[in-house]
Amino acid sequence: IFASMDAVMKGLAIAMGAYNAMLLCAIAGVLLTAPSLLARRTPWPDRAGLRLHRARGLVAAVSILLFYYGLARTPLAPGIALTFIAPLIALGLAALFLKERISRRAIGGSLLAFIGVLVIVASQTRADASPGALAGMAAILIAAVFYAINLVILRRQALAAGPLEVAFFFNLVAT
Repeated sequence: IFASMDAVMKGLAIAMGAYNAMLLCAIAGVLLTAPSLLARRTPWPDRAGLRLHRARGLVAAVSILLFYYGLARTPLAPGIALTFIAPLIALGLAALFLKERISRRAIGGSLLAFIGVLVIVASQTRADASPGALAGMAAILIAAVFYAINLVILRRQALAAGPLEVAFFFNLVAT
């Protein structure tokens, strides 16, 4: 499903620009989640909850915008493959900010996966070293860093809010 969505978003980002594609998705997300959230009559989040929603919304929106920008400038498969560093970065961030213990096997696997991402970047750079492709790859790699931060914030957010609230506020902030 995500690969299909990425292909559609690549086409939209090429056709209308990354910002407009993200904006339309966020507006659609607000329109789809607001009725259900309002029908449930759940209480509005407190100040700390709203700060968490705002922080994640901003970080995720930057990640998505950079990803769509990069996806419009790089081939689809390598572009998506570059995002695989996000969970690797999230692993380190989870240890740092959430005080989660990371096993040696997870660290070793992450290092091997990171080497794989480097191989993809190197081969893609040799195949298409145009400024647009390089800028696209750089945008996707930066997007992956923001996505990793997003994952850590989402972990904290999941303890404080339900999925519908999280989705609504992400789309609201992104809009």
